[in-house]
Amino acid sequence: PFVTTLGMSMLLFGVMMILCNGAPNGKIPENLRFWATGFIGGIPSAFYVWMLIAVVVMILIKLTPLGRYIFCTGANERAVNLAGLNVVKIKLIAYGLCGLLAALAGLVLAAYIGTGSLTVGDDYQMDSLTVAILGGAAFDGGKGSIVGTILASLFLMVLFSLIAVLNLDIAIRTMIKGIILVFGFLLNNLQSKRGSRRKKVKAAVNCAE
Repeated sequence: PFVTTLGMSMLLFGVMMILCNGAPNGKIPENLRFWATGFIGGIPSAFYVWMLIAVVVMILIKLTPLGRYIFCTGANERAVNLAGLNVVKIKLIAYGLCGLLAALAGLVLAAYIGTGSLTVGDDYQMDSLTVAILGGAAFDGGKGSIVGTILASLFLMVLFSLIAVLNLDIAIRTMIKGIILVFGFLLNNLQSKRGSRRKKVKAAVNCAE
């Protein structure tokens, strides 16, 4: 899935290059710009957009059958299939939701900078992966936390703001990103192994009883 997503991203990037001749133009409507640069009650309006999306996704994942199906498919696709659920349909919905959220993020980002861009979101591919890993998501699926992802994104935002204030070189920022990603992956891996050991011990105890 990771390689397929990356390949589709490259394909769509090529399509965008063809459609806009390599130089997107036009103007962002002011009512859309407000949701990226405006303020409501002294708080950036983009924060409200972010929190609304976070709450909706949290409700979807925690309180609906679809959320449970997505987690179960990530944990054990074969078991979900044997349970009579349509695995392909669940995957399509999950990918569709990811695409929708990416599109919303792109709209807010375009509204923030005031114009369309083909490259301004490139860094966010690695940032989103780092946030997901730090937030508790597992590469092998079946594990993740919306709250953890929110906290991880806040942590990275504060860290990158601190780097900007300290006026550190872009190379240092890139190195820090790499260190955080590797550390998060190793920590995630360690927690997964501990969880597996506990399950094995519990299963052995149950068998002995």
